Amino acid sequence: MHSQLIQNLRVQDLMVSSLLALVVAWLGILMLNNHKPVTHPGTAAADEAAVLQATADLWQHHPWLQPPLENLVRLWMAGRHEVFDNEPDAAQPADPRPLYDQIAEHYPMGAARARQFADWIESAAEAYQVPPELLAAVVAVESSFRVDVRSSVGAVGPAQLRPEYWSELGYNLYEPGENIRAGARVLSSYYHLCDSDWDCALRAYNVGITRVMNGGGSAAGERYVSRISSAPFVAERGGW
Repeated sequence: MHSQLIQNLRVQDLMVSSLLALVVAWLGILMLNNHKPVTHPGTAAADEAAVLQATADLWQHHPWLQPPLENLVRLWMAGRHEVFDNEPDAAQPADPRPLYDQIAEHYPMGAARARQFADWIESAAEAYQVPPELLAAVVAVESSFRVDVRSSVGAVGPAQLRPEYWSELGYNLYEPGENIRAGARVLSSYYHLCDSDWDCALRAYNVGITRVMNGGGSAAGERYVSRISSAPFVAERGGW
């Protein structure tokens, strides 16, 4: 029993020493991250080496702080990931332009109307968890942002929905803001039916979910997805 107690104490000491060593090294990494900006490409690597050397010196004078080898390897890898992920020299993508600005540039309407469309789209996109650039592209391809357009098969409004199919959603499909909101809801429903696949959801929006699930309408659906992908909102933002 006495030997078991000694063994337990040794295990506890090892756990404490490992924890303290992790804290010491992580403090060094945090200090590195606060030394911004990095002015030379090799600075991060040099600073990392300095931290590792300081940690090694600490363990040389206080060996009880040193954790097992496998902990050192994990710590070193985590430190490299943390340091180099925070390099300020890495190129950062520019923020996309506001949606209303893109609408006004590509479609003939005033700034106030473009802002109104952007508000409708962004509100509907947030409500139904649809990427706003994707919803904007659907409206662009379906109606070119016209509010009173009606297709040969009876689809109406900016999102081109057929009242005989979608009036049960409870939206006034002849009111543009509600029409876009209904379109977002349909897209979101198809997305979940398609196992979280936006390409599949877009094909279903174009040719119908039944045809997609039965393997039909593939050529037309793919052309539709290609048109959506080429819309300025999607292209400028690098996809959805």
